[in-house]
Amino acid sequence: MSSKNTFFNLIIVLLIAAFFIVSGEALYPTLVNAEDNQPYYISNYNSNVILSPDGAAIFEESITYRLQQDIDEPIAIVKPIPMGYSSQIEDIEVLRREERDPSNSVNNTEADYEWKPLVSVDDYLDAYDDAYYMTPADEDEEVYHIVIPIQGSKHDEVQFVYRYKMLDTVFLYRDTAVFYWRFIEPEQGIKVDNINIDISMPGAESVEEWNGYAKGTVHAAKELLEEDGVFRISAQDIPKESYLDSVLLLPNALFPEGRKIIDNEVAEEVLYDMSLWEDESERIRKEKELQFYGSWGIAAISILLCIGTALLLYIKTRTSKKQMLLYMEYDGNDLPDPSLSPAEVGVLMKGKPGVSELLATVLKLIQERFLELQGMESREGILRLREDMQTGKLKAHEEYILYWLIVDLGNKNTLSLAILDELLASFKKKYRSRISTWESLIFGRTGKYDAWEKITTLKAWGIGAVLVSLIAAVLSGWILGNHFAALLVGIFAFALTIYVIVLKKPSEAVLKQKAQWKMFGEELKKKLDQGTSHAAHIPLDKWEEYLIYAIPLDIGSEIFDKLLQIYKNRDFEDGNLTILYNTNHSWLNYSLRRPFM
Repeated sequence: MSSKNTFFNLIIVLLIAAFFIVSGEALYPTLVNAEDNQPYYISNYNSNVILSPDGAAIFEESITYRLQQDIDEPIAIVKPIPMGYSSQIEDIEVLRREERDPSNSVNNTEADYEWKPLVSVDDYLDAYDDAYYMTPADEDEEVYHIVIPIQGSKHDEVQFVYRYKMLDTVFLYRDTAVFYWRFIEPEQGIKVDNINIDISMPGAESVEEWNGYAKGTVHAAKELLEEDGVFRISAQDIPKESYLDSVLLLPNALFPEGRKIIDNEVAEEVLYDMSLWEDESERIRKEKELQFYGSWGIAAISILLCIGTALLLYIKTRTSKKQMLLYMEYDGNDLPDPSLSPAEVGVLMKGKPGVSELLATVLKLIQERFLELQGMESREGILRLREDMQTGKLKAHEEYILYWLIVDLGNKNTLSLAILDELLASFKKKYRSRISTWESLIFGRTGKYDAWEKITTLKAWGIGAVLVSLIAAVLSGWILGNHFAALLVGIFAFALTIYVIVLKKPSEAVLKQKAQWKMFGEELKKKLDQGTSHAAHIPLDKWEEYLIYAIPLDIGSEIFDKLLQIYKNRDFEDGNLTILYNTNHSWLNYSLRRPFM
């Protein structure tokens, strides 16, 4: 192997290794999430909050949890309650959505479900199925947890409604009233697919007199509905490390019965904090949008580069019809290249030998009188090794077939045609090792002439495009965080790498030979189509040779049929004939038409 080929092979191995590194990087976050998943996440979170004139907040929250694994032993669903924002919690209700008839759960409608109230217990060990347990989780932060044990299968959804009243939740400063609440705690570590929050005020006010914002996730959108007196927050795809706070500034007049009075001013500070957060959120959103569209832009350019490079390499290595016509310099009088065996012609035309080439090789051994067909009249034909043969004229792959058939499969002198038929029918299935050896001998022979042009420059261009694409994949995945785009670019880069590996351009000598052999087959059919006057100029024993070479050209049965139509039956009783002798027609006809040919 040349040093140049060794270098290219090394480059290709490195490119394939780089592809798997990029693919692993792109898939790593998904694999990590699959291994480190919480047992459940929140698929839908709807919260309705009503603020009362006394500063209390009445919550009704519907939360749907989706299980991410099979849960056989009960685990805890946790709903945090930030008690630090109020003085007391009252009127707690927890309801679970359940089927009225679990035995018949096909095509259920809403009427087939009911809300089952859960009872409060003092110990988690007592909280099974229809109970919940409330416990302090963080005394410093004054966070309490509502804990509900659940079981279920992967992808099951469990829906709960939490109702409770938080007293003295609105802070009354000298210049404004403030409602502050944390809906999602970062300590939960649970992603939320979709969340909608409506906070209703105790009275309608002009939108100019109240304001609000959401903090903690840049994905949140806010809306002030003046007619309904509602502050609405919505967000999608909140990652598990995020939180969601709501801050609402309202006129003090809305809470005449409020008790949490603080003797200082805070509106300016809150508005300043709001401004800073919204500016930061906008910056982060734009940055993420730039990363997202930038990564897809890089990926699109890289994918187009891979496709364009593959198309260019195809155009540069293909052979046009016009070029093929220039190679067809054949007078039609004899074999284009008598030095090639039928098996080598098959490799030249198809790229690899098959069962047709094996049959053609056997027929050539018969036609050149190394083997002799006997006993065809009794339908128990055999191949007999001729004693006067001289194997010196045979090529290595032909000699291999001769001794394999007679010595290994036969009795060192003869071979039953039934065994030969079985060999042709099973081909690689039963004799894979033997067939592989025979193929290697054919390829060794055909490799002696320069079959392929050197396309080092073209392959270098292809490798360059692959390198650029892999760099783009790393940039999209590692730097810009778009792992799916990185994986997609890696796949196209890998496909281009494989294409570069198998890319070949036949040499002019090979193209010329293929064109001439194709024209040879067309000339044979033309002579037979023109009738006896043209075909008769060629002796039948010569037609035997032509028939053998017609088999790897996939026109063997067609040539055989036309010979039977043109020549009379007595013409095939010539003792100089071998495979075309009259008594051999039945077996030959069957062999040329077998299903695997």
